[in-house]
Amino acid sequence: RRSLRGGRAFALLAFPFRVGQCPERFEHHRCRCRGVLVVAIVAVHAAAEKHPNALILMSPFRSAADVATAQYRWIPASTIRWMLRHPFDVTTAISELPSRMLIIRTDDDRVIPPRETDLFIDRLTTPPEIARYLGEHNEPLSHPDIWRALQAFVANTQSH
Repeated sequence: RRSLRGGRAFALLAFPFRVGQCPERFEHHRCRCRGVLVVAIVAVHAAAEKHPNALILMSPFRSAADVATAQYRWIPASTIRWMLRHPFDVTTAISELPSRMLIIRTDDDRVIPPRETDLFIDRLTTPPEIARYLGEHNEPLSHPDIWRALQAFVANTQSH
């Protein structure tokens, strides 16, 4: 069953990502969590809990309810919030995120409205690095510029 708890468990399994190594007991390490591997909402909650030194997210948003409200404007927001079993809200976790963050995004996203990513970014205490690409939601890793941004961010994070 899909839930934030189940997703968070998956994220914590994927959490101990280090270039070339996974520590045996990652609770005592500051590891990088890649939101590209897991849904951004789950990566945000895992990062808020484990406090990595850097985070990479693709098309992050504040909550599933906010995305649904933006996508289905003819349905009242109160109805959408009532219908959602799991709102997947990150607004309480945003303050716990690392200051080093890379956000991968497109202005042509039809899955996560770009305005929702803007509102997520506005809530951050430190401005993130942003890598933009031209294309749809599921196309970022097919763009060489995104790979260069990822490599530069990881290399710069390792030097910190």
